[in-house]
Amino acid sequence: FPSHDTVSVKDFGAVGDGVTDDTAAFQNAIAYAQTRSVFGGGTIIVPSGRYALTSLIITSSITIIGEEVPSELIFNTTGAAISYQPTSSSQSLRMTISGLAFSNVTNVPSSFIEIGGGTHSAVNTVIERCHFTSTAATWCIDNNQGYGTYIFMCVFLNVSGGGVLLRQSAGLTDYSFVAKIEKCDFTGLTSNAIRL
Repeated sequence: FPSHDTVSVKDFGAVGDGVTDDTAAFQNAIAYAQTRSVFGGGTIIVPSGRYALTSLIITSSITIIGEEVPSELIFNTTGAAISYQPTSSSQSLRMTISGLAFSNVTNVPSSFIEIGGGTHSAVNTVIERCHFTSTAATWCIDNNQGYGTYIFMCVFLNVSGGGVLLRQSAGLTDYSFVAKIEKCDFTGLTSNAIRL
C-alpha cells in the first residue's frame, strides 16, 4: 500500500464500474487513511466512476474527495450509507466529504451521510460540493449529535425524501453552533429541505 497521506480508492482495488461491489476497497482505504497524519486523518481520492457500495463506517479524522458528478457512490442499504461515528470525543477530529454524487438502488437508505449518533458526538464535519440528485433517502444528511457541521454548496435535486435533518439534545434552541448551511440548492424534494 502507499506510504503517504493521500491515497486513491483504486489503490485498494475499487473498480468503479457501477456493478462490482467496491465496499471492501472503500472501507480498507478508510481504515488506512485513519491511521495517517498526526490526528489519524489522511485523504482519500475517489476518481471518476460509479462505485457500488453497501455502507461505510468512519471512526476518526478523514478527508474524502471526489470529482463531483463523475464520482458517484451508489448505495444499496436501508441504514446509513456513510456513518461517521467517532470512537473518541477529541475536539481535534475532523471529517470532510467533498465533491461526491450520491444515489441508491433497490433499498432506500435512512440517510446518505449520518454525522454522530454514537457514544461520542461528532465535531468539525464538512460536507461540500456534494450532489444528491434524482435519488431516494429518508434524509440526505442526518446531523445526529454533530457539532460544528458545515454544509456548503451542495445540491439536493429531485430527492424522494428530505435534505438535512438536524437532531440534537432535547431542549436545544440555539442551532448556530450545531450546523451552518450555505449556498445549497434544495429543489424538488418530497420532504423538508431542512428540519430541526
